[in-house]
Amino acid sequence: MIRLQNVCQWGNGKNSCTSSRREILAWVNDNLNTSFMRLEDLCSGVQYCQMLHKLRPSAINLKKVIVNTRAQHEFVRNMKLLQRSLLKQGIEKQIPILRLVARGYRETLEFSQWFKAFYDRNYILLQDEIAQDKKNRTAIKIMRHSIYG
Repeated sequence: MIRLQNVCQWGNGKNSCTSSRREILAWVNDNLNTSFMRLEDLCSGVQYCQMLHKLRPSAINLKKVIVNTRAQHEFVRNMKLLQRSLLKQGIEKQIPILRLVARGYRETLEFSQWFKAFYDRNYILLQDEIAQDKKNRTAIKIMRHSIYG
């Protein structure tokens, strides 16, 4: 199993990903079958946790995510869970938790851009790994068949 890879940031702190708010919302809504209208509506952290779980189920325990929440301290708990889960995967990303749960406009955009770039990069790597594993299993089956007839 490959390790998840972080995505780079430019020296000025801006993300290398330049997806628009509309593109990111469409991506989240398509992947999670949701209908969010604003990035700030992701402030609970639930959707980021779900996307990390979708990418790598062993990375985060969804049972620990508070799903039906409206309280800011529960949003913070979810975001801290996300940050700890990323760190356990070797991803050092400082999440501006308090600004995200307060629905900070710029921070929400920058973090969602980073998260989409992170997800897209690792999704490709994981798909390549799956394809390689499948290719290896097919080669082993062919070898066994040629040896044992």
